[in-house]
Amino acid sequence: MSVKSLLTDEQQQFLYDEYHAFLVKAQISTKKHHLHDFFEILRKKDNAFKKFSDKELSNKIIASRRLDGQEEWPNLSDIEDYINPQVRSLIEKAHNSALLAVEIYNKPLVPYRTEGFIVMMMIAWTALFHAIFQRKGTSIKYKEGTKEDYLDLRKCIKKYEGALKKEIEANLTLLIEIRDQIVHRENPELDDSLFGFCQSCLLNLEELLVTNFGERYQLPNSLAFSLQFSKKYQPQQLETIKKYRNRHNYKILDFIEEYEKNLFGTEPEVYKSQSYCFKVYMIPKIVKENKAEAAIEYIRYDSLEPDAIEKFDKAILFIKETRAGGTYFKAGEVCKIVYDKLKGTKGADWKFTPSYHHPKCAKYFKIREGYKTDNPDNTQKEYCYYDSTFEQYIYTQQWINFLVSKLKEEVTYNEILNS
Repeated sequence: MSVKSLLTDEQQQFLYDEYHAFLVKAQISTKKHHLHDFFEILRKKDNAFKKFSDKELSNKIIASRRLDGQEEWPNLSDIEDYINPQVRSLIEKAHNSALLAVEIYNKPLVPYRTEGFIVMMMIAWTALFHAIFQRKGTSIKYKEGTKEDYLDLRKCIKKYEGALKKEIEANLTLLIEIRDQIVHRENPELDDSLFGFCQSCLLNLEELLVTNFGERYQLPNSLAFSLQFSKKYQPQQLETIKKYRNRHNYKILDFIEEYEKNLFGTEPEVYKSQSYCFKVYMIPKIVKENKAEAAIEYIRYDSLEPDAIEKFDKAILFIKETRAGGTYFKAGEVCKIVYDKLKGTKGADWKFTPSYHHPKCAKYFKIREGYKTDNPDNTQKEYCYYDSTFEQYIYTQQWINFLVSKLKEEVTYNEILNS
């Protein structure tokens, strides 16, 4: 006689729900549990089960296991690997949301693919945190006064105390803020700026999935650099694109720059971690004759020995902005040189930063119009050059020399800061 013929549908559902509730308690308890304990709970909660012996109830569970599968009716002896149905549903939500995020990202003709990736990954991370908390018996709800609701992603991050805590928090906090911004305003193209953060977001999610719930939840190896189409724009098209970006890019990109600067100042090890932002060297290589090899070799920076890092860094120094007039410097490099040259003549609290002091000087001496104008390339070429390829200003040695000579004068220095 089948289990379902012995039990009503309601009793069968009751048996299922109570069995999993018992397994959850058994998993987080230090006490050893037996099926007899479960049967006693059933009999106390529903008199209909009093007529069945332990053996009959055991046989009902075994029959249900044959009918519905091991995952739905796991053995008490397999309690260490047990995942209850509610948690399993959350894991599958996290897993499937991540796969959808990757599918969106890897389609080059899909507009807003980075934005779509971020939104789906935020859903995936929320579901994953809920799964981790529920498996440990931790509530995924919170109360504020009379209001009760589920933990959102920001609250989940604060509650989480597992592996890669700081790196995951830094990565997700940045992406959450970007998600909020892309929902409420017109957005620039973000793919190039955010690739490393998106890749780390995905790798961190997979790391926690596998660590907490096993290898079967490992994500397929499907996120890679997408093949790029040629961008041979006409000069008029380039000018239009440049003007659009100057008007719309700066809010999100300024936020990213400020966020990274603060993180580097407070948590330099997190800032340098691959789990915060994925960074690789992608180096062209000569393929040996008659030997099948990958066309691109990815070398993780944090996996290299110190000697190898030094060699790569020296090689990368060859890729430096140069023009006919010689070597150019980024704002951060300018500030470091000027600071080092003047720190002996200034007070102990002397600072010269690329985010505040340097723009003040550029504005005071009128060497460039600025990013947010229609003519960012209108500069004093003796001191400054606008690189349209990377959409950034680079500066000459003459500008450094000029700044050092002018900033020595306290009257001029104070006038610049108060301008």
